Amino acid sequence: MTSRNPSEEALRRAADALRRELDAADVDEHLDAEEYLIPYANGTLSADRKEIADSHVDDCAMCRAELDDLLVLRDTPRRRFGRWVPIAATAAAAAVLIAVVLLSAYEPEAPPARSTPVAATRPNLPPPAPVRVSMRPEWEQLVAETLRSGELPFPAGMDSLRPPRGDVRGFEDAPRTRLTPAGVVIRETRPRFTWPASKHDAYVVSVFDGERELARSPALTSHEWTPPHDLPRGRTLVWQVRAMRGEDIDILPAPPEPTAAFRIISVEDQHALDEAARVHPQDTLLRAVLLAKAGLRDEALAALAEVPAERAGQLRRKYGVGAP
Repeated sequence: MTSRNPSEEALRRAADALRRELDAADVDEHLDAEEYLIPYANGTLSADRKEIADSHVDDCAMCRAELDDLLVLRDTPRRRFGRWVPIAATAAAAAVLIAVVLLSAYEPEAPPARSTPVAATRPNLPPPAPVRVSMRPEWEQLVAETLRSGELPFPAGMDSLRPPRGDVRGFEDAPRTRLTPAGVVIRETRPRFTWPASKHDAYVVSVFDGERELARSPALTSHEWTPPHDLPRGRTLVWQVRAMRGEDIDILPAPPEPTAAFRIISVEDQHALDEAARVHPQDTLLRAVLLAKAGLRDEALAALAEVPAERAGQLRRKYGVGAP
């Protein structure tokens, strides 16, 4: 005989008691809905029957609850509810509870333990090779030509940005005036112009494209200025400072210093650098070549220093970058 644990016996006893209680329930002991409850709620019940109903609901909680529901709902389309609704619902709930009790008491026998198969040993495979995104043909050609020639493709007009000092008598030993940007290609379309501090009272910065003045600052007391609008790309621009003290005006840079010229990289060069950084972020040689083509000399040499020597040893030696 199969032994049962105490919790199982208690569940079975509760289910049996619930069955007996449902079997013993006598619907006829309650007020009939059609004869008493609905006429009572509608106000059509005779006086003698109303007295019987009042006496019954004082002692019967179920009929009292049904009558209260009918009184609340008598002004809605659902006034013809009868006692069979809550009784049927109670019976259905009881049946569900019995099923839950019986199912919870049933404990199927555990299947026999199975031995876990040993996983097949897999060979140690090498990791998959990274997917290489093909390079633009024009970039491949540019890199190949750079390696063949041993020279970075700096633009031909770079020397025009750094004209020699003027040969003016009496100025050979004059100190250099450091203005920035000067003699370089830059990325910013609104560069920050700076010049050395001096004893002047005010300064006015002017930026020229040939003879045409592109931008002029108000009178400044500081030693820096940023134009409020973008300057044109891909053109050689010149800037100067008028330093004023009383009625005296000095022009910076002063002779024999060369003019302060600079250039902003073109839109095409900027787009090429952005694309290479996104698609080929690890290709330091491509980055160095594209930076050189744009004229960004310092950035190009910094990128060249990161290129492995076995790939661009000749270039690194020519420009003196990277480890020896």
